[in-house]
Amino acid sequence: MNETKRIDPSMLDGKKPIAVGYKIFNWDWTGYNDYSYADENSEVEGSVHTVTGNLEHCGWGLHYCENPVDCMRYRDLIQWNKFALVEAYDENIKRDTDDKSVCRTLKIKKVLSFDDMIKACKEYQVNGYGISGGSGIRNGSGISDGYGISDGYGISDGYGISYGYGISGGSGISDGYGISYGYGISYGYGISYGYGISDGYGINASMHCHKCKGISRCIFCDGLEGAKLMIFNKPVTVERFNEVWSKLYGWKPDFTNAQQLKREFGDGEWANTPVFNITSREASEVYAEMPRKLREYIKAMPEYDDEIFKTITGEADE
Repeated sequence: MNETKRIDPSMLDGKKPIAVGYKIFNWDWTGYNDYSYADENSEVEGSVHTVTGNLEHCGWGLHYCENPVDCMRYRDLIQWNKFALVEAYDENIKRDTDDKSVCRTLKIKKVLSFDDMIKACKEYQVNGYGISGGSGIRNGSGISDGYGISDGYGISDGYGISYGYGISGGSGISDGYGISYGYGISYGYGISYGYGISDGYGINASMHCHKCKGISRCIFCDGLEGAKLMIFNKPVTVERFNEVWSKLYGWKPDFTNAQQLKREFGDGEWANTPVFNITSREASEVYAEMPRKLREYIKAMPEYDDEIFKTITGEADE
């Protein structure tokens, strides 16, 4: 039976690494099959790990990416994940057509902070080199001053970004970084599965929140820290959260004018879009586009708070 295990670092004495790269781990230093790279004291740096059995690319072995940006295809570049500079030993498989490699033995050469990983992405992609699948670009893909991206530039399947980097699966983002699957984000970072976020960070599975940090599963919340399962700053059940999420999920605010430029001047193509003209948009303008029926649904919710709603949306008093 194939096995992943930690070995004594002295077993690499006299050996030179085959390759050097980067790897993103889960928040608790686990990886594939929940294997933990940390010891009983949560120490990781300098540790060495190996697998038995035959290596298989995209199958069995210890995977990593030589380009730090490519790591975002496999795990999110968000602050609660872990990052490391790694070295490959003993046996290594790398294909020219793939963005990751697999090795038999992996050494955690150096633990990296979130900022270290962002810096590595920036340095690797400096001046626009190593861009994958990007078009209509000003230092990005449909992006103004963005960097550290894949399938865009610092971005995986992202577009319409102004001053953003280290973003995966995001669109309509202004001044955001370290964002995974985010939409309509202004001044946000470390966000996973969030949209309609303004001035927030460390946010997971939340929407339409303002000045929040370290929150999870929150909707229309303002000024919260370390909260979860809240709607309009009021606690709710998982069932209620899921019900409201499903109702609101269809509409996503867009905090840049990138999509408008693409429609009006780019003939629907990023390659023809004047991305130098991308600018951010005010919340009042963005939320004015919210469908009337959706706005009525929100205001009829038992959790509704008029003051919070106006703070987030910029809606003026009637």
